[in-house]
Amino acid sequence: MAHAHPDHLGAAERIHRETDVTVHVHAPEMPRARGEAKGASPFTLVPSLLPTMWEAARSAA
Repeated sequence: MAHAHPDHLGAAERIHRETDVTVHVHAPEMPRARGEAKGASPFTLVPSLLPTMWEAARSAA
C-alpha cells in the first residue's frame, strides 16, 4: 500500500477480503492502518476535505 489514507485502506481491505492476498504496509503507517493513530479520521488527515465536500454538494444542488 502506498500510504494509509482512507481511500487506500478501504481498497486494500476489500481486495484482501475478496482475494485473500497479503497487504503490505510500511511500518510507520501501521498505527493509522489499524485505526490506532491520532488523527486517523479522513477529516483530520485532510482538513480541507469537509469544506470542499460541502461546497461540491451545494454546487450540485
